[in-house]
Amino acid sequence: MGAPPSQVEQILDGRSAVPVWLNEIGGVTWQIGDGADREFLKVGPVHPEFQVFSDVERLRWLQTFVPVPAVLDAGVRDGVGWLWTEGLPGASAADPDLMSEPEEAVDALGRALRRFHDAVPLTGCPFTWSVAARGGAPDGRPIPALDPVVCHGDACTPNTLLARKDGRLECTGYVDVGMCGVADRWADLAPALMSLAWNLPAPADRSDWTDRFLRAYGIERNAEKLSFYTDLWNAG
Repeated sequence: MGAPPSQVEQILDGRSAVPVWLNEIGGVTWQIGDGADREFLKVGPVHPEFQVFSDVERLRWLQTFVPVPAVLDAGVRDGVGWLWTEGLPGASAADPDLMSEPEEAVDALGRALRRFHDAVPLTGCPFTWSVAARGGAPDGRPIPALDPVVCHGDACTPNTLLARKDGRLECTGYVDVGMCGVADRWADLAPALMSLAWNLPAPADRSDWTDRFLRAYGIERNAEKLSFYTDLWNAG
């Protein structure tokens, strides 16, 4: 991860930038500054997983309901997109310091996703993340009965920010909401549960974190929907 590309030099204005995240499509997220005034600059190739102006639309719509980064600037040039935002309090839930107490982190993540689903209203949501919009059901299977909410769209562990408040880990914000839209709540729950295995150490009893996360979220396991939306996610 070298220096930022030339089209963002004006944004940096001589300030140093530290790369803090490299994604699977070759994009880099840079942190500019420290503390409460820090900013973030996401730079990457135009791709279905990084549609800059879709991100901007969703961030600006969501900010009324949940804590998301405020947009400072965004653009696309020569096939490269950038999204410049203000920072939020807290750290990614995948931060190693937070993962040192995985039980508490799982509880906080479950509560955080439920907060998102409860806080963002279906009425008036202009975005969809339906099965049809994602290319259809995996293997042509019947779509389970819909329990619609406004989904985050990428509710994996790193995309929730956490900080300690009054001795307890709590959500301070949500990032990477470029696929946010109306869908079944299990469309978010499935990747959230998969991501726990990717980002957290296994529980002491060598099981997984599913039941604990679902208890914190406040829902019973639905094996049919979990299987369906896991396969849909993995189908890409």
